[in-house]
Amino acid sequence: MEVGLPEDDARQVIQGTKYTGEVAEDIAQAQRFGITGVPFFVLNRTYGLSGAQSADTFLSTLRQAHSATR
Repeated sequence: MEVGLPEDDARQVIQGTKYTGEVAEDIAQAQRFGITGVPFFVLNRTYGLSGAQSADTFLSTLRQAHSATR
């Protein structure tokens, strides 16, 4: 069964040698944002939502992030 990831790439991921730079940057960014738990959602690298939020809260934050990109 194929899932779309080449075998060599999958092996590198399992061995921990592929995407380590990307993961390290994600961790560093989370630390800069002060993220200490999950779930945490970052929108447009500017707005953050911590924990489970209502649909209204997500919609409001999405609108705010979208309007800031104009």
